[in-house]
Amino acid sequence: MYLNYWKLTKSPFKNTPDLDFFYFSPQHEDAITRMFYTLVEGRGAMLLTGECGCGKTLISRLFYRELRNQRDKYTLVLIDNPNLNHHELLREILFQLGIKTNNTDKSQILQLLSSFLIENYRAGKKTIILVDEVQQIQSKATLEELRLLLNHHQDHDYLLTLFLLGQPEFNEIVSQFPQLDQRISTRFNLTPFSISEVESYIIYRLKNAGTQQAIFKKDAIKGLYDASRGIPRILNHFCDSALLLAFCQSKDFIDKSLVLQVVQSESFIT
Repeated sequence: MYLNYWKLTKSPFKNTPDLDFFYFSPQHEDAITRMFYTLVEGRGAMLLTGECGCGKTLISRLFYRELRNQRDKYTLVLIDNPNLNHHELLREILFQLGIKTNNTDKSQILQLLSSFLIENYRAGKKTIILVDEVQQIQSKATLEELRLLLNHHQDHDYLLTLFLLGQPEFNEIVSQFPQLDQRISTRFNLTPFSISEVESYIIYRLKNAGTQQAIFKKDAIKGLYDASRGIPRILNHFCDSALLLAFCQSKDFIDKSLVLQVVQSESFIT
């Protein structure tokens, strides 16, 4: 609606996952570097945590896309709804690996999975399992199944690499389950943006949307930082609303007073 007014080619602050708009802050670069380290060095398992809206899912999707482009080297499983019982988890993994079976016997399912992992390893391919929103896992049996996945070895190497992504409260959940907790070799926690990162983020997304205009004034950026607490998802919402309101009021730029109007009218967000 406001694209032509601001001379934009596309909406800069949509909250749907868009890898073309992904902003690599230093900590996001650090996180994905650690993911590749865990994979390449065969470290077994990594836990990536962060507050809701800080970019965990986008990082996992970017990582996933990079590996999908190398299908001759990697076989991927992405589980984005992990609130499954242990049997459902195993069947979902088999399904995504392309293993068709009507067998409901757990020992047979595990045998099928083990055979696949060994064959994949011997073919020179790595198997990667990404589990998003792990804080939703309620079942200890499901946590145990995740641990048991790391029991698959060949020639002292893990036959798969497990990536767990979730909110910080998962640290407390997994600490009560040392059998899995002790298997996690790499950990990283995403934190909200600093005020300088908020400014760089806004500039980056506006540029990707087609403009280098300084639409948001310095005091507006400070107001957005305070209101969003540096959380990208909340920041996107307020920036989008500010662009719309400024368009409706025929403003040439966005200052702190306009940001305050947005925040006051949408205080439920904070």
